[in-house]
Amino acid sequence: MSQVLGPKTEKDYFASTSLGRSDLRGIYTDPATWKARKDGLIPQRKPTPEMVFGSALDARICGGKGPDPLDGYLVLDHESFRTKSAKQDRDNAIANGWDKESVITQAKAEKLKCESDEQLKRLDDCIEAIEKTPLAWKLLQGRKQQQFYFEFADVDLKSMPDICHDDATVDLKCSDEIGVEGFLRQAKRFWYPEQAALMQRGRMINEERLLPVVFVVVQPAPPFNVEVFGIEESIIAFGWNRINEAISRYKDCKESGVWKPPEWNELVRVEAPRYWMRNH
Repeated sequence: MSQVLGPKTEKDYFASTSLGRSDLRGIYTDPATWKARKDGLIPQRKPTPEMVFGSALDARICGGKGPDPLDGYLVLDHESFRTKSAKQDRDNAIANGWDKESVITQAKAEKLKCESDEQLKRLDDCIEAIEKTPLAWKLLQGRKQQQFYFEFADVDLKSMPDICHDDATVDLKCSDEIGVEGFLRQAKRFWYPEQAALMQRGRMINEERLLPVVFVVVQPAPPFNVEVFGIEESIIAFGWNRINEAISRYKDCKESGVWKPPEWNELVRVEAPRYWMRNH
């Protein structure tokens, strides 16, 4: 397997054509939409306020930055769109090709960048809660934002853990849900098993060490609970199953030149899930 020893610059990571967790998730879910975004045929998905808050927390604690939260927005010098001049400026922007949802005020931009008083207070509260959790705070002290590039199944992959220790790889997450079941629900939805698999394999290929993966999870609203979850091998194996499926779809689409959903041109028989029967 080929390898590129990290770290590289942060800009290189986001500009890299290697596939990361979000790429694999997009390919697994909808290859056609993923390819259209990569080719610039449709806009990149804008980060949600929750994603922006998580990135801001990550930047404060782990030194991360991520893509610009204002990318794809036009910020007008108004506090709101209530005034006549603000409405006129927005209408002019829309006439020049901007869609309505992408034209925002300074106040909205401030919130997206997590610079509003409310957001800054929540960030401070999250950090204070983590600092008061000795295990979590200790785990988040280490080598920050190292990048790992490697080859798997003839496809270039990448990962960038928040923190690297000599004996573990650590990533910081925000979650409204608490407890093991809540974490597992969010983990499956946002591809944490796949991220853990990529981080573990990236370090193993580049540093020749198989190390455990730990997630530090903080609730981004009162009471700002903090939890620490060690990722067991069964969860990482689940992640590799979906990664392999995503890579298989990526190769099939690339070879055929047809970027379509997995069930394209097939009759898909849909059965009612069990909870439908319970509810009705």
